[in-house]
Amino acid sequence: MTKQKKFITCDGNQAAAHISYMFSEVAAIYPSRLLRLWLSM
Repeated sequence: MTKQKKFITCDGNQAAAHISYMFSEVAAIYPSRLLRLWLSM
């Protein structure tokens, strides 16, 4: 079974907002792991 990828057409502002929203959802779930990753850069 392969997962079908969903593609949408959008402008740069909408793409940035979508990625930012998705990152904030993950950051709320795994805050310490993401903080350590960000500090190690």
